Amino acid sequence: GNPFGGKSFIPQINRFGKYKKTSIDGTQNQSLFLAQPTNYDSVIPLAGAQGQRLVENLKNSKKPDTSQSHFQFVHQRMLANATGQGRFSQANKLFSQAYKDSSDLYGKLKDLEFVSLQNSDAEFMDLIKKLFKQRVARTAILNIEFIQNPDNPNEGFFLDTHDAPSAMQQGQFYPYVVRRIKNLIQNLKDTPYDDQRSLYDVTTFMIGSEFSRTMRQANLPIDQTGTDHNPLCNSFIVGGKGIRCGQVIGQSDYQSSGEQLSSVHLNLDPEKKKFMGKRFDFSTMKTINTLPSSFELEDYISMPNVTNSLFSLFGVDKEYHWKTGRFTDIAPPLPKLLK
Repeated sequence: GNPFGGKSFIPQINRFGKYKKTSIDGTQNQSLFLAQPTNYDSVIPLAGAQGQRLVENLKNSKKPDTSQSHFQFVHQRMLANATGQGRFSQANKLFSQAYKDSSDLYGKLKDLEFVSLQNSDAEFMDLIKKLFKQRVARTAILNIEFIQNPDNPNEGFFLDTHDAPSAMQQGQFYPYVVRRIKNLIQNLKDTPYDDQRSLYDVTTFMIGSEFSRTMRQANLPIDQTGTDHNPLCNSFIVGGKGIRCGQVIGQSDYQSSGEQLSSVHLNLDPEKKKFMGKRFDFSTMKTINTLPSSFELEDYISMPNVTNSLFSLFGVDKEYHWKTGRFTDIAPPLPKLLK
């Protein structure tokens, strides 16, 4: 129920998947804007200057000797405080596990070497390749909030904009968004993982946002309108290892101004500012084009369907698969998405 918190699916891929756990759940290039996942205790920013400072400090420090008496004493206190079921006990369990893993993680991080490449995205790809190979992290998150004009470093565009002047700039800057995504995928393909495979060959990637945008704002002329959040529709690009690429799964309505919208759409969007996803038949994996008269969340593709598809790919037990809603069954995965 908290739009800025709750659990993220990313740590669960490492914690409950079929592969041997890595030292940390994941890394990211920067902290998330506004959102504060409750299970990000083992998702660590290691990119850029932050990661370089950490590695430099580790190189200049001694390896933790956990056999020393004071280390043993602290560990025993952690274990003693980890016997309950409350948050304090759960935190001490995490501390205890981190204590046991500290020497191994110290050695892996200390040996990291950062390189200067043509841009920060290429440097991030090189970093995650090393973290994956060293079994430091299972996942990596690249947060993009600002798009810079590659031809003019003094110009840029924030992706989450609402005002009319920024909306009018979208036509100018969105080609840079597309170019950035294209370059990210190309960086995956150009970064060698070993003698035979690229980073693309061993990585499953997903590109998306928390929601789409409205076509306009209410009660404003079209040449003076901005855009707002649209939770009725969204799109994700999924590719890489284990993904059947080259297809579009699902569809949105409002393809033309004269299209007849369902009563469900009009009830949720009476001002007709938004696209809305069409219903989906999960047994045939096809869009349902007939107009519904009532809204049932389970009839639509939503984030839990995508998440559970990735969980299936990584062998996460169904006990940890997500439900479509608080009082619904587990969301069915999208087998058409997977090889």
